Amino acid sequence: MNIYKERCETAQSLMAQQNLDYLFVAPSADMYYFIGYAGHITERLTLLVIPANGEINVLLPAFEARRLESLATFFSLNTWMETDNPYEHLLNLLGDNVNNAIRVGVSDDQWACFLLGFQSNLPQAKFVTSSIVTGQLRIGKGHEEIELLREANRRNDNAFAAFVQKPMLGKTEIELQNILSALMIEHGQESVAFANPYSGPNSSSPHHTPTDRVVEAGDVVLFDFGGTYGAYYSDTSRTVVVDHTPEEFENVYRVVLEAQQLAIDAIIPGVLAGEIDTIGRTYISDAGFGEYFPHRIGHGVGLNEHEPPYLTGDNRQPLQEGMCFSVEPGIYLPGRFGVRIEDTLLVTANGSERLSNCTRDLLMC
Repeated sequence: MNIYKERCETAQSLMAQQNLDYLFVAPSADMYYFIGYAGHITERLTLLVIPANGEINVLLPAFEARRLESLATFFSLNTWMETDNPYEHLLNLLGDNVNNAIRVGVSDDQWACFLLGFQSNLPQAKFVTSSIVTGQLRIGKGHEEIELLREANRRNDNAFAAFVQKPMLGKTEIELQNILSALMIEHGQESVAFANPYSGPNSSSPHHTPTDRVVEAGDVVLFDFGGTYGAYYSDTSRTVVVDHTPEEFENVYRVVLEAQQLAIDAIIPGVLAGEIDTIGRTYISDAGFGEYFPHRIGHGVGLNEHEPPYLTGDNRQPLQEGMCFSVEPGIYLPGRFGVRIEDTLLVTANGSERLSNCTRDLLMC
């Protein structure tokens, strides 16, 4: 069976459980998940309309229809011309349900202007977030998805292994960003989502923006890098030193590495997502660095760079086989340096599989 058709049918079954009459899916990772086409959200309405029962449609501008012709084997294309009112086409698709008190799940990624248009044209409808269905479907990865995630991470690993063989001293952060990005493409990533180096005191900012700062001897350089393969993301962070290690760095690096390993060792189906954060955070706090670990320990990775499950201490969701997420503890000493070690993990029946496998040894470049 067509995997996308199967996913849509599973969604329809879940819609019945959630008392949903329709899903309105905007151009997004959700749309890609259902039909193999992510689209691009613009001022022109494009919408995947999945009913609880009946024919699935994609509503889109007529001049973009050819993009979807080869995929439209189990759904229909409903096009509108540039001078048309696209909401009239949507109302035609809904037929007699236009005046009913239908319940519609709308994409988290949908622009507010379109949601307001839905509400105006369907005054009797109740709108809720579609993630009550899409979240259940996408949080556990299937075999095909897992293989793409493995490959995306393998290519990330190979790019970084080649990158750390190159000199960093005297390069700017932007130059390093360009070199790493080029290597990611050279090693087979279909796109570079991010390839961010933060050097010296800039590394103490967990989400810094690369600058023209020149890397100096004794600098810590934190790299956060990821690309896509088959639309699925990789996400890795590594921290290296240039020429020599600054004071206290080796101890901080050891604490982060051990905190990460303890958190990873705890991954198994049934454990609460929040426990993974708590384990890593407690270790860092006990080592005296708790105030310098300001972010969650991880987030889901898949068709989005960040998606559920989010590994925050208050997340009571049990882990399940097929979940894929980062584990990325960090310690950031203001104005001095930061250390983060991030890998992407897959939950397996008996524990976890590490998808990111470039070295975690302390590297001096």
